This record gives sequence, C-alpha cells and structure tokens, in this order.
Amino acid sequence: MSPPDKLEVDQALFGYSEGHRQLASSVSLPSKDVYELSMRSDLTPGASLSRTKSYISGFQLPETRLYALIKTWPAPEMPRPGCVWSHVLLLSRSFLTKQVNLGVLVDLFRRPEGRADAASYNLTLKVRRMAKSPTSSREDVAGIISSYYCNEPVLLNNTPDEAFERAIFDVWSQQWPRLRSEFSFRTVQSSDAVRDKGLTIKVSSNAREGARADRPKQAWVEAAVDDATSQTITSLRRFLWRYGKDVAAPRRSFPHLVEIHDATSQARSGVALAVAEQILARFPKASDAITLKRDLLGASPPALAIIPRARGSDILRLLAKWHAVEDGLVEADELRRVIASFDKDDLIAMAEGFSEVEQPVSREVEIAADALVATLNVDVVEIANLCKPIMLKVLKHRPDLLETFDVERLAQREAIDLISVATSPEAISNLLRRILSSPPSEEASAAASKYAELAFCEAVELSITGDLGEEWEEVFIQLVDDILPHGIAMLVGGSDRAAHGLSLLGFPIQGSPSAAAWNESLGDASNDDRSPDRSTVDAFLLGLCLRDGVAQTIPILAQTLPRLRYMALLDMLSTDARALLHSRLPSISESWDLNKRMLKVLRKANRDAIDIGPVVSQLSLTKEELSYVFGEDDEKSYPFPLTRLFWPW
Repeated sequence: MSPPDKLEVDQALFGYSEGHRQLASSVSLPSKDVYELSMRSDLTPGASLSRTKSYISGFQLPETRLYALIKTWPAPEMPRPGCVWSHVLLLSRSFLTKQVNLGVLVDLFRRPEGRADAASYNLTLKVRRMAKSPTSSREDVAGIISSYYCNEPVLLNNTPDEAFERAIFDVWSQQWPRLRSEFSFRTVQSSDAVRDKGLTIKVSSNAREGARADRPKQAWVEAAVDDATSQTITSLRRFLWRYGKDVAAPRRSFPHLVEIHDATSQARSGVALAVAEQILARFPKASDAITLKRDLLGASPPALAIIPRARGSDILRLLAKWHAVEDGLVEADELRRVIASFDKDDLIAMAEGFSEVEQPVSREVEIAADALVATLNVDVVEIANLCKPIMLKVLKHRPDLLETFDVERLAQREAIDLISVATSPEAISNLLRRILSSPPSEEASAAASKYAELAFCEAVELSITGDLGEEWEEVFIQLVDDILPHGIAMLVGGSDRAAHGLSLLGFPIQGSPSAAAWNESLGDASNDDRSPDRSTVDAFLLGLCLRDGVAQTIPILAQTLPRLRYMALLDMLSTDARALLHSRLPSISESWDLNKRMLKVLRKANRDAIDIGPVVSQLSLTKEELSYVFGEDDEKSYPFPLTRLFWPW
C-alpha cells in the first residue's frame, strides 16, 4: 500500500503565562516531555534576539521519542523581559520515515498574535509528503556537513539567516529516519554547552576564512553536498536510507557510508576485496551495518540490494576473515544459497581463489567451499585449474569423476583418502594406479590389501611400464592368498603380463593352485614364443609340474620343456627363469648344466615307470641324450656332449 499524500503533524505553543509554559497542544504529552519542552523552548542561554529575529531548534523528546522542531521568536509585548513565543512541531518516527523533504516544515511555523490565539495550536496540521522546499546554498550545506559529521562547530561570521536554516533542513532531509531523530541543532549561538551536543554554531569575524584554511576539502563532503542540494532522490540518498538504518553510530558512520557508496557505485562486476575489507573494518561489530554486510555477501534479494555483492574470486578470502555465520549475520543455508547463485565463471574464479585462503579455514569457508563443490559442473572440474583443496572436495562430492580423473594430479596420500569414497571398480582402480606408483606406506599397503585383486591388476600394468613404486613386491607376496586363485585370470594377455605378475607374487609355487589350473590360463602360448618373459612363465609352470608330479603333468611338460631347453642352450633365459630352474631342478654336481638337469627329471620319471614318451617326442634329443634318459648309465660319469644347439620341433 502506498503512503498517504498528506501526513499529520502535532503541534504545541509555549509562551509566557506567569512563567514560561505550555499554552496549547494538539496532543497530550507526559510531564517529562513537557518539562523538556518548557526548558528548550525558552530563550536559550547566551542568545541575543532582536525584535525581528528568530531561531529554530530541534531535538528528540526523552519519553515519547517524538522529535520536537521549535521556532522561537522574541515576545517584547510580554510583561517580563526576555519572554519568547515558541511554536513546536511534534514529529513522529513515522513522519520522519515518510516525509521526503523536511524543509517544507518551515512554512508551518506561525508566530501567535497573542494569548488569545493559543487555541488554534490545539489543532493537528497536515503536510504534503512529496512537497519540496527551495534549494539552499552549497556553501552553507558544505559547512554544516563537514562540521556536524566531524563533531566540530559550524564557524560563521554572521548570525544565521533563513538561507542557513534552509541548508540545515536540506542536511536533515538527507538523513535516514534514525539519524533524523538523533539530529539536534539550534540556529543561534548559545552558551548552553551541556545541551549543545548536536550541531553547534559559533559566530565570529573572519570565521569562514579560518575554517576554509584549516579544513582540507574531502571527497565525501562534496558527494554529500551534491545529494543534499539535489531536487531529486539520488543513488546516494537511497544508499544512505537502506544501509544507514542499522548502523550502530549513525552520525559517526555517515562519512564512511558516503565513501563506501562512491567505492561501490562503479563496481559492476562485484565489490573488490579491498572495499569489502574496508566495510568490515569500518563496522567491525557483528550487529553493526547488518543490511550493508548482508548485501555485500549477496544474502538479500537482488531487487532490494543497492550495492553489488563481493566478487566471486574474492568471496572465500573474504569469508576467511569474516565470521558471518558464527556472528549470526547469515544462516549456513543462506550462505550455501549465496554460493549456488553465482554463475559458472564466478564459480571457477572462486574455486581458483581457494588456494589463497589461509589454513586452517574458518567454518564459513568450509560451508562456502562445500556449497561451491556441490554447484560446480563436471566440465568445470575437468577444464578449470582448481587448487588442490577444492579439487579434492569436488572429487569427494562427485566420486563418479574418479573413474576418468587424471590421478597424476594427486599425491599418494590424497588418492588413499579418496579411495574411501570411490563407488565403482573403475574409480578404485584409477586411484590404486596412483597409489602403486609411489613406494608403499602403511596406509597405501592397507588400501592395496583391501582391494587386493584390483591392486594386483594395476600393479602388473605398472610393472610392465616400469612405473610401479619400489618395494611393492614385498607387499603383494604377503597378499598371495587374497589374490589367488582368481588372480590367475588377471595374468592372461601376453607373456610379459604373466611374467611380471608372477614376479610380483614371488612365484608362489607352494600353496598355489595346481599346475593344470595355471596352465589353463598361461600355458597356451605358441611354440615359437621364445621371449625371456615366456621362459619365466615356463620355468614357473615346470616348477608346478615338479610339485604336482610328472605323471599328472605330462601334457604341460610336453609344452614347456622344449621351449625351456631351447632358451637354456642359447643362454636366453630371463634372470627369473634361471633362478626358478636352479631352485627347482634336481642336481648332483655343480658342473651340471640346466639341460642335463631337465633330462634328469625325465630320467627319474622313466625309472618310476611313467610314460614320458609324449615329452621326449617333442625334444629331438641326441642319441647320447636318449641313452641317458632311458638307459641305466651311471649319470655321475656320463660324458655326453651337448654340441647341437637347435633341434627342429
């Protein structure tokens, strides 16, 4: 509902009647207020009035909190010297809130014709809410503004006239309701220093010249004068009325508000951090300038806010110094909504600025960072140069991103922390790859143990490329029981994969699945695979065959022994294969080579009545070798030569 066109104003008349007293009033006031009016409406101490002069004073009544605006005239017609007439306008807080221009009140003042005229002051007056008064002098307004808000007297070289009074009303009109109520003044020089705690006036010769010389021009004064002398409602006026309403010290805060308006009026992309910090420094108490601070944060509806909110790139750094939630300025949910309302570019800038926030972070920063993380889109996470803390929060909030995230950007401990929120095998495997690329710590080993099979799969890949951290072999040897037998399937895909995987497990011959189970997955290599890695796999399978017994593993031996003999005779065995064969094959003398030790296996099997024909048929043995395998010769002195290095398969 719009305000009424006219507003009511109560009035009262004070004058002489066997003493200075109230003669009429449109409203009944408590005795305390009447006493205050009686004191203030009498001739002020030290004032000297000619018959044609008058002065205006204003102050707030102590009990009803009405504002008393008084015009005082000399009353020489009265029997007592020094008598005065005082017309009092009683202004409610509602009036001070709704009336735009207070200068129009001057036209309501009326000097009574005598005591017989007193009855007319018992009526309520009306004033047009949007009425305007004539513009005052910029010089007078500047003198009043620079003096009052700096708590200094206005220095004049002449008694204040009507032009000066108009300037006071322009300054008063500029003020917001609370400051209007607290504004006290008297347009006459007085010796009543106790009561003159508002605007005071000192009249002396050359006063203005001295004032100009001593007080440098200040930008905030010029801006305030422009507004006070304007015939329209300016942006500064709207700014002062919105943000001045809840400042703790209105008079002292006025210059700061004008300066803040100037600093923020051009901030189209958001209030800079330096300006925001200035606002907090000017109003450090939690209960001071609440509306201004909420608008700075962006907590108020955009339609109401006059200043833009703080820039997205600075908001986290600002919150690091500003306990907005702790102080009750905003609720946590409000702060989350503020963060969510920023656009994509601001969110990116906000995330990138997190690295400049001092650690440990405040509760406000934690709330904002969590809200930021919840708002970021996937593409932002992938393309933005997010600082590490925000990046980790994003990944915790969106664990699905871990499936494809570049884990090289993480430290091992960060990958360990993130694996607890990973929800898919793909994400876990990706993180394990980063964990395994560094040497194992206690936490890293625990993570590998928890996801033993996935960790083993990734470790094999890293071992092949040479990126597996040192000392992981010792960890996986301890995890053999957790990895096998299902882990056998992870070694399928080439001799290199099988060889590296077996090495990681420490070639688990004892306690591992049967040779047949291993051979089903690893023994189907083509006969012409004569790589060192294949020799490692074959040596391991041979060890399993010896463990399980030759009689049960003839088909496997028929595949593995031919390749192993070939690689041994050409000295092409891998280091691991050679070590396996040395540890598993029988031996009588250190001079025996691996070939003879392999034949020794067949010789013993033959003597145990095992049909070794399927194996021997694949070996292309020499006559001497055949004699050794099937004969009864004394093997300690058997001197057959091994000069042929290749036999066709």
